[in-house]
Amino acid sequence: MSNGTSTTSRWISIMGVVIGVAFALCSFGCDNMGTPVAISGTETVHYSGTATDAEATALGAGLQEVGFFGQGRKVDVLLKKGDGGTVVSFVVAPEGWVHAGNEEVFRLIGAAIAPSVGGKPLTVHLLDDKLNVKKEIAIGVDAPTRVRIGAKEGVFYSGTATEAEAKALGKALQDAEYFLGQNHVDAMLKKGPEGTVVSFTGQRALWSTPEAAAEFTTIGEAIAPSVGGKPIKLHLLDGHLTLIQEIEVK
Repeated sequence: MSNGTSTTSRWISIMGVVIGVAFALCSFGCDNMGTPVAISGTETVHYSGTATDAEATALGAGLQEVGFFGQGRKVDVLLKKGDGGTVVSFVVAPEGWVHAGNEEVFRLIGAAIAPSVGGKPLTVHLLDDKLNVKKEIAIGVDAPTRVRIGAKEGVFYSGTATEAEAKALGKALQDAEYFLGQNHVDAMLKKGPEGTVVSFTGQRALWSTPEAAAEFTTIGEAIAPSVGGKPIKLHLLDGHLTLIQEIEVK
C-alpha cells in the first residue's frame, strides 16, 4: 500500500470524528467550572478541588494526543480531584448521554487520559449545558490501557494482552501502512477466552463492503505475528464501537 493513497487511509477514523457530540457552553457561567487553563484558542480545561494547574495542562495535552482537542470546536473539559477521587467531565449534547455506544467511546477516552491525571481509577461525567450529571462512567483499573505509537496513533490493550504486544502491534500497523502518522488513529487489542481480537474504528458504510474485508484480511495476515500468531479476529467498528464486520484470519 502506498502512503496516503491506500483504501485503508480513507477508512480510518480520528477520535474527534468518532465522538462527534462533545461541545461546551460558557453562557451559563464559567465561574462555576473552576480555574481555567487555555489549551488552545478554543479549548480549555477547568480544574477544581485538589487538582493542579500542571494536571490540567497535562490533561489538555492528553486530549490533544487522542484527537479530542484539535478539531476547531469550542470545548471545555472539567477536572476535579478530592475525596471522591478524580473526575473528568465533558459537556455534551443530549445524544451524548442517550446513545449507549457513546458511553464506550468516553470509556476509552477516560482510559487514554488517565495517566495525565494520576492514573486509574477515575470517573468520567457526561454533563448537560447546565453542568448537571447525565451519565457517570467508571474507569476502573481493569480498563484498557493506551500506548502511544508515533505522534498521533495509539493501541489500546486489555484482557491478558501486554504492553509489549501492543507496541509490537503498533509497529506492525506502521509497517502495513495502516498507521500513516497523519491522523489521530487508534487500534484496540484484546486477549481472553475468545482469543485475540484486534479492532479498528471507521465509517459504517465502508466497513461493510467486500473491499474492507479483503483489505483487512491482508492487514490481519501482516500483523498476526506481532500479537502471538494466528488465529486472530479483526473487528471493524463504527464510530460508537458497534461491530459492523468480523474477519477471521486463520
